[in-house]
Amino acid sequence: PISRGTTYNSLTLTQDFFTPDFKVNEFASRPFASYLLMGMKQQTLLPEKGMSLTSELQLGLIGKNSGGEAIQNGSHKVFPGADTVSWANQIRNDLGFNYRMLLEKQALSIDHMQIIVYGEGQLGTPFTQFSAGTRIKIGWFEDYFKPRGSYSSKWQLYLFNEVKGSFVLHNSTLQGGFVSENPYIRCDMTPIVLRMETGLGFAYNKVFVEIGQNMMSPEFELGEAHRWGFLTIKYRF
Repeated sequence: PISRGTTYNSLTLTQDFFTPDFKVNEFASRPFASYLLMGMKQQTLLPEKGMSLTSELQLGLIGKNSGGEAIQNGSHKVFPGADTVSWANQIRNDLGFNYRMLLEKQALSIDHMQIIVYGEGQLGTPFTQFSAGTRIKIGWFEDYFKPRGSYSSKWQLYLFNEVKGSFVLHNSTLQGGFVSENPYIRCDMTPIVLRMETGLGFAYNKVFVEIGQNMMSPEFELGEAHRWGFLTIKYRF
């Protein structure tokens, strides 16, 4: 018999904002940019095949109305010694509309280690790009493709590393959206962008926490490599 898998639906809320390097001149840096997107995501797990198919539709805003400037300067007012920043040369307000497809396949699964390969496509704004990557997890964790209600342990603790390469056709955080005209854009885009994410994950029951660091190759010809930390918190209903 053909397994239809197990399907999960979820809501997502994503906000990212990007600032230039203040130590270099404007011709060697990027414009200020931010976006705020709400999404509806559906994931189908096929445990017998070690596969997962995810689709997500995101709608929202790009530019000042997405709140990047307000959040950065608001947080700087809270912490002593942090200066507020003028976002004068930021990407103009525009619509955010993105459709994402992700196919994941297990490449290796042994005790305390799992390797997953994947292909991903995004169409719209803020990103139109195609990606492929590998994700490695080491530690004490449940099989990624296992149905959510069948976990054998309440606890998970693991290290993870992900390497991804993307072929970029459009990046609204550098080029602006498709509706509004933008005086602050970069036309010297780098078509291939490499990214690595590494960190530590912890889970107890339905709460998942990951903390780590991202590293990304230059997005345009005069640009520099980027590095930043992140914290992700998830709760599964």
